[in-house]
Amino acid sequence: MNPRWLVLATATLVAWPLAAQAGGSGGTPPAFRPGKYTIEARDTAKTFPPIPFELKNSTIFVITMAEGTFSGRMRSKDGLLTYSDQGCLDENNVQREGTYVVRGERGGYWLEVQTDSCEDRGKSLASWLFRPIKK
Repeated sequence: MNPRWLVLATATLVAWPLAAQAGGSGGTPPAFRPGKYTIEARDTAKTFPPIPFELKNSTIFVITMAEGTFSGRMRSKDGLLTYSDQGCLDENNVQREGTYVVRGERGGYWLEVQTDSCEDRGKSLASWLFRPIKK
């Protein structure tokens, strides 16, 4: 058996599942586009009523709840998303950023935490499914 063939076969067998986990095999990574969404629970056993979410342009978002609105910033590029909001501030009252990988799921998007100094926020965001509202 040719050793080069064995190396190629092994690399393919290892890379294929990793590419599938990454949300594709070299295709365009999912990205949030400006528009209206609903926030839903990713875990269908822990459902809650959909929450309106709007990405107003390529950076500003607004979540509308009965208690009022909640806003922040999201920037998405090449499947990576940088997120900050009014609920996570540093000692100088500057919004702390978290970094996430955008993943596609059930016609929507979810965010896999890469780094976030606000641990509770990261857990919440990772448990949500952002589903586009079809016009």
